[in-house]
Amino acid sequence: MECGLAQQRGWFRDPLGCHEDRYISMGKPTDLVRDGGVESYDPPPPGRQMRWPLVAVTPRADVVRGPSDLRRADDAQRGPTADPRRAAINALARYGSSD
Repeated sequence: MECGLAQQRGWFRDPLGCHEDRYISMGKPTDLVRDGGVESYDPPPPGRQMRWPLVAVTPRADVVRGPSDLRRADDAQRGPTADPRRAAINALARYGSSD
């Protein structure tokens, strides 16, 4: 691995050639993959070599990003989740404020 590649983290075109994109962490491919904008899990095939250089995936300009875009990696398995802001408002209404 070349110098600085161990620091690579984020979405890249799948350097293993199995999916459109794959999440790279600490310069290594993870199980988190994306095809057609849909996230799923697929472990890297054993023995398959990564292609270099890594090609970063640029965020689409037409997609609005905000707090509702923040998800845990394992949320892809669970599917769409409720709006976290709505859950907070419901909790305040039900249990009141701690102030």
